[in-house]
Amino acid sequence: IGQEPVSAAAREALDRGLEASLMPARTLGNLYTASLFCGLGALIAALGSSLASKQVGLYSFGSGSGSKFFIAEGVCDEVSVAHCSRSMAAVAQLRQLTVEEYETLRFERAIPTAMAPLAYSGWRLRRIDSSGYRHYCED
Repeated sequence: IGQEPVSAAAREALDRGLEASLMPARTLGNLYTASLFCGLGALIAALGSSLASKQVGLYSFGSGSGSKFFIAEGVCDEVSVAHCSRSMAAVAQLRQLTVEEYETLRFERAIPTAMAPLAYSGWRLRRIDSSGYRHYCED
């Protein structure tokens, strides 16, 4: 009510951004919290420096009634665009497992060497406070 119609150019830009931001979830499946940040990375990779002077709305919701809306600004400097582009190119190279590969991973816990995750180091959970927030510290 009382809103101006969206221009064809604005609709096209929105469609392009939405399409790009959904690629990681389409490829990897449900990422829960990470989907917000993977979507932002994909958007930065796809639209690059054209986002430099724009605000990007980020909306996240949980399985309960909690939700958050964020606005990101200035998220696409040269380094960010390059990093996001490399990350999304790696995601795009992933392939779907066969049923046999999945069952081997799931039931035999046998991960082929090329698929084995790298050992993690850096941060660990320090404590969970009374309101449920997780606090981390460096290893």
